[in-house]
Amino acid sequence: MPHAYLRGTGVELMANSDNVLRCGLTAKHIDVDGLPAVTAFRTRPPEVLTADARTAEFPSASEEFRLSRLRPGDAPVRVELPTPRILLCVAGRARLRAPGRPDLDLPAGASAYLRPGAGPVELTGPGSELFRATTGR
Repeated sequence: MPHAYLRGTGVELMANSDNVLRCGLTAKHIDVDGLPAVTAFRTRPPEVLTADARTAEFPSASEEFRLSRLRPGDAPVRVELPTPRILLCVAGRARLRAPGRPDLDLPAGASAYLRPGAGPVELTGPGSELFRATTGR
């Protein structure tokens, strides 16, 4: 299904795959002949996801990953680390705190890899917005 982002922040995770066909607007290879053979050209209403002001979980059909949005603000958001995590700051400046480690500041555009079993971290940052990607387990 061809898709595009018309406004806002687009964060997209993809499962390991070799079946991506590009429709255009890229300097990468576009398979003009192959695209119509495998594409469903139909419309459907957009899926609108709702969330509270601090966290949002985005459902995925894939068992390989999960995506969520975090808006920590002044009150810390605790992130447990049973599995690997990638944090991507898309707005503001977030601060990561972990016991026994120096604080880490993440400005917009920066990311951090959090290894599993490293203990929980706390996120703060008024006006910050982060996306958290992790395995689907």
